[in-house]
This record gives sequence, C-alpha cells and structure tokens, in this order.
Amino acid sequence: IVVNPNLSNITIKNGFVDATNQSNGILVNSGCTSIILTDVNVKNATIANIRFNQVTDSVMRNCEMISSASAGLSLNSC
Repeated sequence: IVVNPNLSNITIKNGFVDATNQSNGILVNSGCTSIILTDVNVKNATIANIRFNQVTDSVMRNCEMISSASAGLSLNSC
C-alpha cells in the first residue's frame, strides 16, 4: 500500500498485508499528515513492513509487524 506525498486524513484499518518480495508493506510518503493505521498486520517486507517518510500528526494503533528482512517499522524524519 502506497500513500502518495502531501495527502492528509487517510485511514487504513482492519487489514492484512503480505508484502513478500516488496520493499515496504505500507509506505507513507513525505508531507503526509493525519494518517491513521489501526488493526493492521503487515509481514515479510524486504525493507520495512511499515515505513513513514517525513510524516506528521499520525497514529498507529494495534498494528502488528512480522518477519521483515530489515525493519518492522521505519520512521524517517517524522
């Protein structure tokens, strides 16, 4: 799942992402605000199961990150 740059008020909830052979399971790009991840399970990404790049005012609740090759969660300049 990719959230394009500069978006706001996005909610991703009640889901499962199998990111096998993908760099990221959920990627939220720069300039995004008010992103909410709730009850999401992400597994098997090669870089990060969940990655936020320059994201502000966002929340993660009840998320599970399983078996990433590098990082379960990546927060860059957040």
